[in-house]
Amino acid sequence: MYPRALPLTIDAHDERVRDCYDSRLLLPRTRDHDLDSSNTVSRQFACDSTFQVGTLNGMVMRETYTEWVIVSISRPLPPDPPGFKPRLFFNTDKPLSPSAVYVTAIDLMHHLAKYPWDEVLQTSWTMCDQGYDLLISLDTTPYLQNRYMVLSLHRSVLAMVEERPGFFSLTTLIMLDDQAIGAIEFSKAEEPCRDTSTIGIGNSTAKTDLTVPQNTIIDPEDEKFIIQWEDTGANLPMQDILFAVLDGLATVAQYGQDTPCHGIHGMSVKANAAFYFGPHYRETLPCGLIRRAFFLVAMRIVIEKKMFREKNFDLRFDGTLIGQGSLLKMGQLVDGRNGTGTLATS
Repeated sequence: MYPRALPLTIDAHDERVRDCYDSRLLLPRTRDHDLDSSNTVSRQFACDSTFQVGTLNGMVMRETYTEWVIVSISRPLPPDPPGFKPRLFFNTDKPLSPSAVYVTAIDLMHHLAKYPWDEVLQTSWTMCDQGYDLLISLDTTPYLQNRYMVLSLHRSVLAMVEERPGFFSLTTLIMLDDQAIGAIEFSKAEEPCRDTSTIGIGNSTAKTDLTVPQNTIIDPEDEKFIIQWEDTGANLPMQDILFAVLDGLATVAQYGQDTPCHGIHGMSVKANAAFYFGPHYRETLPCGLIRRAFFLVAMRIVIEKKMFREKNFDLRFDGTLIGQGSLLKMGQLVDGRNGTGTLATS
């Protein structure tokens, strides 16, 4: 299985391999700013080409040449702003549901990603998804820019996933130059939530026409935007998929809704899973559509349908194919030349 639509570099020893790579529709082509060599993971794929090497007794003799293509991606979150350092305070007497944390955090991150990166958040609010009964409350001050909230939300869930100490009630103080400028609180709801999410889980307003194929999502915000998918490979843990979505949403939050994006990807904590959405045979795609793609795939496919396999995605607008994506399992690599096993790490 050859993945589509991954930001990548190619370690190839022969132009024939590059021709083979080009025929596989891996998009987009390498861009220097996509990669950070200090934080990159890779996956190798065999690329076979057959060549005529001569004739024997009138018969054409051919030789199959195998080379390895290395697909590399990196975590694209920006570095911490100067003076920014969130402080996390856990209450290990109050455990939280991991699935509730992921769903509510993704919903909140999707909401934050609508705002400009440097906009000051004027209003405090609480996010709660019906059926999950987890509260994420945001407290703001006149100094709290959206970027500090996005990075603190990402850092909070990362600490839970890395078991520092785990999924427990948490208060994250957002610190700038040792001054608290805001806070995020994760807590279990004392009564069932009224759905305050940006798209209700289990209460979908999306089109439910029976003629819609099972592998198709129609965006309830704009029915012209459609996502189609196909399963392509191995199963992945749900937690890895959902953190990769959260990572992708935090990344796309840096850009305006109409900003042209060359492509956005997200990775799970240990780089076991990589998600990517980007343009199809064009230079860019509006970042707002990539934001919607990450969110809709998480909620409609992973959460509602409980589908956890590697996938390829087509993004269509008003019937035209405008973008593609992949959910790919990263991991064990095998060197095609010497057989040495290596392990990709973040």
